[in-house]
Amino acid sequence: MIALSGGNPSARRTGRRRSPRPEGYLHSSVFNILGNALSALGRNAEAASYYRRALSIRLRSTARGDIARIMPMINFAHFLRDTGELEQRLELYEGALGELAAKDWSLPVAIRTREELAGVLLARARPARARYVLLPAVQVILERVASFEEFSASAKAEIYRGTRFFTLQVRLAWELSGRAKPE
Repeated sequence: MIALSGGNPSARRTGRRRSPRPEGYLHSSVFNILGNALSALGRNAEAASYYRRALSIRLRSTARGDIARIMPMINFAHFLRDTGELEQRLELYEGALGELAAKDWSLPVAIRTREELAGVLLARARPARARYVLLPAVQVILERVASFEEFSASAKAEIYRGTRFFTLQVRLAWELSGRAKPE
């Protein structure tokens, strides 16, 4: 018999693996959608409340490292982009990156999270940490581009997607050098 902690008592008796609570996924998804809708309507205080509820439910109903656990963190951090709440965005992105620690760094969500976190760190005048966070994402993009046998449409698309990362990397280099940025 498989020993499980917490969860459904009948699952412990039968040895079945406990599945994630579907109501947690459903409720958090609904709250996230409501947050998106309210944000689009400019009702940001209400939207923030729904994003927080979605995140709280998802954290309670999913296992550490589950992509489903990470998405509400990233969604809430994206919502906060225009609010100027850098500390909360920093906390959310670092939390998501911590959750992704056991995952494949080449996942699109991991790459995007690194880019967003590096941008927040740069805004917080922490360019050395931003560069450290961004470098693995840039490396994955360069490896993908190098894997193409010819300069095909796929290679061009990958380079285009990487433009944000390369631009941010140049900004970081200028910040770290302490010199004025070129006009």
